Amino acid sequence: MYGLLKKILACSSFILITLVGLLFVYHYKSELLGGYSQKVEVVSSTSSIATDLQKIAEDTGTVLARRIVDVKENERGEVENTYIPIGGELPKDLPLQENQGLIQNASYNTLYIIVKGNLSAQDLAGRLIEKGHQANAVEANSGLTLLKFLLVYPQAIMIAFVFLISFLTLLVADYIVNIRSVSIKRISGLGKYQIALRGIWKESLFLVGSASIVFVLAILILILQRNATLLAIELIGFPLLAWLVILLFLNFFASNLFYHILQRQPMNLSLKGKAP
Repeated sequence: MYGLLKKILACSSFILITLVGLLFVYHYKSELLGGYSQKVEVVSSTSSIATDLQKIAEDTGTVLARRIVDVKENERGEVENTYIPIGGELPKDLPLQENQGLIQNASYNTLYIIVKGNLSAQDLAGRLIEKGHQANAVEANSGLTLLKFLLVYPQAIMIAFVFLISFLTLLVADYIVNIRSVSIKRISGLGKYQIALRGIWKESLFLVGSASIVFVLAILILILQRNATLLAIELIGFPLLAWLVILLFLNFFASNLFYHILQRQPMNLSLKGKAP
């Protein structure tokens, strides 16, 4: 029973991480997959922000894209990142926002993408700061973007912590429940370390196999969505790989703990299925 629950929990965690990655790629595909590496986040601004952005774009021959989050009016409440151009035309791969009411009410404290020109994100942020606004250059996208985001997101850390405690508990419980059958193997001639090593190998093989299957399915979904770029694959693959390494470490830890339990447990108690 514990072994089945442990496998279900591991597979569920792999699927959950993959779904988060797929949703992340889907919602930010225009920014992530369009090759736009120069971005600036305006944290706070004065009333002159619109004029200042327009002047910077004209003076430097730069085209900026101002992000506006559009909430769809449907049951699911989906959101879409849309953009309006500053200083020129918007590239076709960035969704254009045409709702004038939404544009007028949208905050200027948002993300700005440099879609054309030689102006860097650092230069744009510096010019805005000189004019009294608070802006930061956003780090260029990489395959580690989603992993870094999850590592600083409190809810994600809490969920991961609960998953890890549950997984470790089920691992140890499964080993303890099987003490009697393991003792029979010891009588048949298998050594304690050999038994523990077999446990590590068996569980590790399942974890690697499950993660691999989920990852392949994720790639197939990306292909169907026409988002199967190297960056998109890395965005999903790195968090999945990091989680797999953590689970493999916990498996190794639990197996060694079980090995020490076997060392301290008398054979007669183990045959009765009693835990130390």
